[in-house]
Amino acid sequence: MFRIRNVVLVLATAAVAACSVDPNAAYDRRQKLIVGMFPEAQDRQGIHLAYAVSNSAFELAYFPDEVRQSVVDRRANKLCGRLGNASKANYSSEPKAYMTGELPDGTSRKAIKTWYKCAPKQ
Repeated sequence: MFRIRNVVLVLATAAVAACSVDPNAAYDRRQKLIVGMFPEAQDRQGIHLAYAVSNSAFELAYFPDEVRQSVVDRRANKLCGRLGNASKANYSSEPKAYMTGELPDGTSRKAIKTWYKCAPKQ
């Protein structure tokens, strides 16, 4: 009985440890996603997260103190053109959402999350 309880305790501790997020690893994963969608370095400035949900829809989160919404919109339009859709990205009907962007050094910053859908070619 004592052994089983110790084994369960060790397994539970390992499971909790596996669920903890390493800020550096999370940052590296986000950077890979961003580079995959925006290969040009100047297009990545101020972007916190870039996540494609389909071949014509994606989510972008950006730091408003580093980049303006209009610049992010232009980058989204450029991305739609590269994806083979029309060079126009439409906002989702969902409103922009504010989020907290976690950085590798443990600090956090306010970011804005916006969903885009590429308009089909006419």
